[in-house]
Amino acid sequence: MKRWILNNLGFKLFALILATVLWFYIHGEITSVLIQETFEDIPIRLVANREKLLLANYQLSVSPKEVDVLLRGEKDQIERVKKSDLKALVDISDVSGEGIYSLPVKILLPENIETVSKQVNPSACRVVIRGFEVPAEKISEKIMKGL
Repeated sequence: MKRWILNNLGFKLFALILATVLWFYIHGEITSVLIQETFEDIPIRLVANREKLLLANYQLSVSPKEVDVLLRGEKDQIERVKKSDLKALVDISDVSGEGIYSLPVKILLPENIETVSKQVNPSACRVVIRGFEVPAEKISEKIMKGL
């Protein structure tokens, strides 16, 4: 038995090393394949300047309430993304009053994901704002704090 193991030991070690190198090469090629995956029904979240939210009384409606996100990138990167990791944000900080606005939807990905590209459908949403006003008592409170 010992003789069988030690016979042609150099060839056997070379074959083992070659097999290991090939495995790492092929595994690396498989994980660097580009794929695309669609994540459906990501809820839209509104973000705004904190002070504006505290001072204003208004009603908001957003349409649509959810978006679909198509991610394209390396297979190992895309497979790590879960639907719960994606955040669809609409910034209403620059909104100055009542009206109907078409605002872009921005997608935030986890920090460890570096995708090649992302596509949002729809890329903008409609935000309707009604009753945008600053209550008088809030204005006087703000003026008193500023003095």
